[in-house]
Amino acid sequence: MMDLKYQEKKKNEVLYETNIIDRISWERKINIGKKLAEIKNYPLLHLDRIFHIDHLNHISREELLQKITAFAEINQSFIIDGSYKSTLKERLALADTVIFLKIDTKTCLENIENRRLSNEPRSDMASGFDSSYQDPDFYRYVKAYQIDQWPLIYQCLKPANHVRLIELDDYDEIALLIEKLKKD
Repeated sequence: MMDLKYQEKKKNEVLYETNIIDRISWERKINIGKKLAEIKNYPLLHLDRIFHIDHLNHISREELLQKITAFAEINQSFIIDGSYKSTLKERLALADTVIFLKIDTKTCLENIENRRLSNEPRSDMASGFDSSYQDPDFYRYVKAYQIDQWPLIYQCLKPANHVRLIELDDYDEIALLIEKLKKD
């Protein structure tokens, strides 16, 4: 469980550009998280990397929260990359900015399939994760994400009025944000 004293401490500090990246099309997800981390010179935590043990097993929600908390405690500013709704409220307490990428479902599914077929190792995933595994439940989850998950994400964001929300709908908008941050 997250330490409430720590949450209060973080809320009172100015943490300019702490980001949570939520639901990005898989092929480009690594790139934006890495690019933001490089531009801002912030440490990056990939939730997929710490959550998954392999393609069939993962750690518990409590373990995930412990790892997120430990990461936040040792870094004043940081980027957390992942769309784990089960920890979203706790992560929002640590964030001042959320980048919510709303890439269309068709593109996300194409990118998942391309990733599956290439089965190249990914720095944002646990070393035991097999990207070639075709998980029908995951495909169903992604197909329904916009309808099922977006309203829940917005519901979590409503009380988080301290958070700046940046919504990007496509790769052109992502590229514009990255270029803007490079100039700042």
